Amino acid sequence: MAQYINRTSLHQLSSPAFSYGPFYHEDPIRDTTSLLLLQFTIAVITSRFLYFLLSPLNQPRIVCDIMGGLMGGGPQVLRLLSYLRIPAMSQMADSYRETLFRDDVISYTRLLSAYGMSVKFFLIGVKIDPTLAWRSGKKAAILGFCSMVIPFLFLLALQYPFMRMVQPKDNHKQYIDGIGDKSIFLNVAATVAASSPPVIADVLTDLGLLNTELGRIAISASMVNEITRWLIFAVYKVISTAKNRHSYPKAIKEVVGMGACLIALLSLVRPWAQWIVRQTPKGGRVAEWHVLVILLAVLAMGSLGDALGLGFLDAPMIMGLLVPDGPPLGMALVEQLELFSTELLLPLFFLAVGYITTIDRIVDFRMLGFMLLYILAGHVVKTLVSLGASFCYKTSIHKAAILGLMLNFKGLVELMVYLEMKGNKVIS
Repeated sequence: MAQYINRTSLHQLSSPAFSYGPFYHEDPIRDTTSLLLLQFTIAVITSRFLYFLLSPLNQPRIVCDIMGGLMGGGPQVLRLLSYLRIPAMSQMADSYRETLFRDDVISYTRLLSAYGMSVKFFLIGVKIDPTLAWRSGKKAAILGFCSMVIPFLFLLALQYPFMRMVQPKDNHKQYIDGIGDKSIFLNVAATVAASSPPVIADVLTDLGLLNTELGRIAISASMVNEITRWLIFAVYKVISTAKNRHSYPKAIKEVVGMGACLIALLSLVRPWAQWIVRQTPKGGRVAEWHVLVILLAVLAMGSLGDALGLGFLDAPMIMGLLVPDGPPLGMALVEQLELFSTELLLPLFFLAVGYITTIDRIVDFRMLGFMLLYILAGHVVKTLVSLGASFCYKTSIHKAAILGLMLNFKGLVELMVYLEMKGNKVIS
């Protein structure tokens, strides 16, 4: 096996974890620890600086994090200057990326980013009361159902004239130049029509609207929307499996794995959380070791969910939903883990996203414009559907419009979907 290990990989495996610095004639960012700390520094400073600038404009934190990741991971400003025929700027950006994201460090960056996402989704689940979906009443239920189904069907129907417009000569071609695989339309339609409860709860918390009447309706409607999306794709999965008999064993394994993971979550997490609450003195604080074990359990549940097909983000979020919100346990988890995940690990995730984003490689702006119009059409229809559903219950046009915009919030979940499409070569 030694013949398959080249000198570069051997050097990366044997390189020291830290540097003694320039006073000992060593490159301070030569080693893994120093470079990883530099990534943390760039990510946090860029994100906080943009948040300081944009918070007076009532921009949510997710906007600042995305912009900070693009600026720190690219940097995209230098890349955009390459369109002005300044090749040196593009070379500077490439040199920056090669230095900051070396091969021996990028795996650690992605690992910490994934763990930060898991903790973030767990905390969002802790903040959400899942019983809102059942106590929402007809208004939120109809709004959530219609805001998922109607825009989804509209975009699926729109893809056919859209494909004839962008590719008039060969409509049956599986791959569309400048866009990607034809399955991108199904994925984009589902992403635009969906209203993710974690995303909406996170943005509404930033804007201070989570506990308002409209905020509660939006959360309730988004939960119904998410349940509807799961049902639609469950039916789609069954139909796809029925057409291909060779996929039966794989589908059965996925269903059994997801079911086992859900049963483990439902049977273990809730009783465990209630036991911790009983162990905590009235008016006292949750023991530190309880928080530490829960933090390790989030990591384990993310790995287990990813292995069994539930997803490394869905399993921690479901785990968070099963934890009682409020004092003592829910409040203690948010107080002790929020800073760790939101202010440290999450900016590192967006820095990693900025690293794989290369704006200067966009060559067909016409196709990009068509795709953006396709997405915009879905959001417009979703807003109109929300307006119509709200009018049925005699809601004012102002509140109905705000509610429609709330259900159109996009964030981490949608970003992960597009990253997965890019990784699977669905997006060109």
